[in-house]
Amino acid sequence: MNSAPGIVALFGTAMALISNSPHAQLPEYPNRPIRFIVPYPPGGGTDVVARVVARRLADELGQPIVIDNRGGANAIVGTQTAARAVADGYTILLGVPASLTVNPLLHRDLPYDPLRDFAPVAQLTLNAYLLTAHPSLRVNTVRELIDLARQSPGTLNFGSSGNGSAAHLVLELFKRMAHVDIVHVPYKGGGPALNDLLAGQIQLMGGPMISVLSLVTTKRLKAIAVTTATRISALPEVPTIAESVPGYELSGWSGVLLPAKTPPAIVHKLNRALDRTLQQAEVRRLLGEQGSEPVGGAAATFAALINNELKKYRTLLQSAGITQAAPP
Repeated sequence: MNSAPGIVALFGTAMALISNSPHAQLPEYPNRPIRFIVPYPPGGGTDVVARVVARRLADELGQPIVIDNRGGANAIVGTQTAARAVADGYTILLGVPASLTVNPLLHRDLPYDPLRDFAPVAQLTLNAYLLTAHPSLRVNTVRELIDLARQSPGTLNFGSSGNGSAAHLVLELFKRMAHVDIVHVPYKGGGPALNDLLAGQIQLMGGPMISVLSLVTTKRLKAIAVTTATRISALPEVPTIAESVPGYELSGWSGVLLPAKTPPAIVHKLNRALDRTLQQAEVRRLLGEQGSEPVGGAAATFAALINNELKKYRTLLQSAGITQAAPP
C-alpha cells in the first residue's frame, strides 16, 4: 500500500520527461492561426520568401499563417516584437543577418539579444548577393576589376544603403581579401544607391540578387560575380568571387525563430514541418526564382550558423573600422 505514492511520483516524473522531449506528441499545437513576423515592409525579397514558405507551411500544420510585416529601424522593430511575444509557438519570426548578426554588433542599446531571446527553428534559405557594375565600367570579370583597382587605387567607388549594410560589407570584404582600394559611398537606402548606379554616378554595388536581376537581364547593369561559395542555379553562368579570390564568401540567409523558452516539442514539430515544406518542388522553384536556395535542416545547425556569422561579422566590422550603423 505504501508504494502508491512512489508510483504516482514516478508516473509524474515520466510524464514531465515526455512533455519536454522534442519528440513528444502535441496534438493541441497548433490549434489556431500562427503569426509570422517579417521585420520588413511588404513587397521586398524577404517578404516574398516568407509568403512562399507560409502558404505551404500552413498546409503542413493545418492552421492559417498570418504574415505580420513589422518594418522599421533596419529590422529592429519586428525582431523586438517577436522577442517579447509569448513563447507558445503562435508567434514566429523571420530572421536575417541584419537582425541577428549585424545589428547586435552595431547597436549597443539593441532591445534584444539574438542568442538569449530566441530559439532557432530552421534555416530557410541561402541567398546570393550579386556584385554589379555600370555598363560603362571597362571590366567584365573579378580579375579585371582587381587589376583596374590596383592600377588606379581610390578612383573606383561603390554604393551601399548605409554604413554596415549588406551592400557595404560585400565590398568591404572584397577590398580586404583582394587587397584593393575602392571608395565607399553610403546612401540613405538601397533605392537611391541603385538609381545612382544606373545613372553612372557610382560604378559598383553589391546587394541582394532579387533587387537587380531584372536590370542584369535587360543589360542595364553588368553582373560581375555572385558572393556565395558556389554558383547559383538562377545565374549559373555568373562566376563566384571565390573563383578569383579564394575563400571569399558572404551570403545572405533567412530562417525561422521562436521566442526563447518555447517548449522544445513545439520547436521540433515546427522544424519538421518546415523541412517538409522546403522539400516541395513548387516551393523550391519559387524560392529559386528569387535567387534563394532552400536549406532546411536541424535547429542546432541553424543555431550554429548564427553563432558563426556573429564571429565572422565581428571580425569584418572591426577590420573595416565600422563601429556603429547608419541611423535607421
